[in-house]
Amino acid sequence: MSSCIIPSLQIPDAPILPGQQVSIVLPGSGKAPHFMQQGYPAGTRAIGDFVPCGGGFIPPAGDDVSFTPCIKSLACICSRMAAEQQDPMIGQQAPDFCLPEKEGNDICLASFRGQWVVLYFYPKDNTPGCTLEAQGFTSEFDAFAGLGATIIGISADTVESHQKFAAKHGLRFHLLSDTGHDVLKQYGVWHPKIMFGKEFLGVIRSTFLIGPDGRVREVWRKVKVSGHIAAVRERLQALS
Repeated sequence: MSSCIIPSLQIPDAPILPGQQVSIVLPGSGKAPHFMQQGYPAGTRAIGDFVPCGGGFIPPAGDDVSFTPCIKSLACICSRMAAEQQDPMIGQQAPDFCLPEKEGNDICLASFRGQWVVLYFYPKDNTPGCTLEAQGFTSEFDAFAGLGATIIGISADTVESHQKFAAKHGLRFHLLSDTGHDVLKQYGVWHPKIMFGKEFLGVIRSTFLIGPDGRVREVWRKVKVSGHIAAVRERLQALS
């Protein structure tokens, strides 16, 4: 066995034959996600000789899954799986809050107990990535509602900014304003960022899937918008 970049995460350092399974055990998880090698020439090795990246699939923490890997190296597997299995908020009670929404009324997370909540944090109204993400959640609004989920978006923008943002793009879900950054800090999404060589505090685009019991069931941090809404919906379907 050859050690990976995560302590105790190991993969066999041996030739992989076409169709052979390679088992990787996450530290402390007791589970072994399986990575199915399909169509590779005999003699392809498990260490440092994978096909180029191109998929972006990330297996859920602690789940047994099979797929054809699209990874350039073992380090790629390690970093992706580490990001999935190490978030400390998974399984914890979601921090409660009450914040003003775009209509000016306070919305409290506790009022949604008994149903799923897709809680997403984004940097700023009317910026390209945030607009695309909001439009994506609006397009999938009925699909999420059909799965018993409410969508809530939070940023540091003002209520007035949210009103204009929602009206301009026909947004159908709750948009909450956290100008004091308290909730952003509670969820660990308010961090230093660097743009054009200057450091400032801002929102790290993140999504939290909260179960009917109020516990965090899944977390996506440093979100890339492309494909993200579909990934959240699929995870919700799997957990429902």
